[in-house]
Amino acid sequence: MGSDLLLPILKRLESEPSLFCAEEVRSCFGPVLTTLESRELLRRAKPATSLVCVDCGGHACQVVFVKNEKTGQRHGYISCPECGVTQIDKEHLKRWQVSTLRFLEGVVQSAGIRGAIDEVTPGLLWRLGKAQWGGHSREVYFVRRCRGNDASKISAELSHRPKTIVLTTTEATARKLRKALNNLVISLDCVASFNGDHSILVDTNRIEGRIAEKGLDGQSRAKRPVKRRASRTADIDALERELIAHIKAARDHAVAARDRGDDGTLLPRPSREQLGRCAGVKPHSVTRCFADSQAHQLRFLWGIAADPEQILCYRS
Repeated sequence: MGSDLLLPILKRLESEPSLFCAEEVRSCFGPVLTTLESRELLRRAKPATSLVCVDCGGHACQVVFVKNEKTGQRHGYISCPECGVTQIDKEHLKRWQVSTLRFLEGVVQSAGIRGAIDEVTPGLLWRLGKAQWGGHSREVYFVRRCRGNDASKISAELSHRPKTIVLTTTEATARKLRKALNNLVISLDCVASFNGDHSILVDTNRIEGRIAEKGLDGQSRAKRPVKRRASRTADIDALERELIAHIKAARDHAVAARDRGDDGTLLPRPSREQLGRCAGVKPHSVTRCFADSQAHQLRFLWGIAADPEQILCYRS
């Protein structure tokens, strides 16, 4: 559940401005909104000045406020070319913005990163400080998005810092950054979630696993427990990648069948043994991976793979 709540925030951080409308907030966060507001992770923004027609859902209309001469109250209206004039509820105009600074403060605190947060490139790149990961002190940066010429700006800053660890929002952004950088890039949607009190929880064991997987841990013999953990983390990641590939294939298969007018059948979810073979993970390791206390995303994807409705709605 913690990953489900954090993912919309990570995805919205990739947009500028990083705003949620009232309907999105209700859908994504529900009763948790109050807690996120109290932590200032989500802050009230200026109300929207336009609204998509609630009747047809096809036209974005400017909101016009008219004063009622009898009551003195102002009411908002939209004029849709298809549906005509409709009075709107002011609640629908409310918006919330993600506080990048509060978000990064939560990441830094949970991940054990030391130092002052410094916005290096406005709205794009932050230096978070240093962390003791994989037996070494490492500089850590955060990249918010990678669109247009963002990659060249980020590369210019980090080209002389090849040992710096780069954290970013989602795996989609991480893939773009890996093409432009020589640094190890880790997406927070794979290593972070909300914990029980809805503060950010970063899985540093998984981060250290990624460092070891890339051979950046100096092969320290004193870190045997971390190496075992790194191996488990790598297996979990491999299983997750195979499940995501299956879910996408099942979704595309179902959509193609629907477009042909054929109800078709859903591609069957592979057994855990089959999944392990495809991912190159030994059977006994597959069982341990699914039982691992940190394998929230793996179990979440496993559930999606058996649910036709969730498969059709899956986006990545």
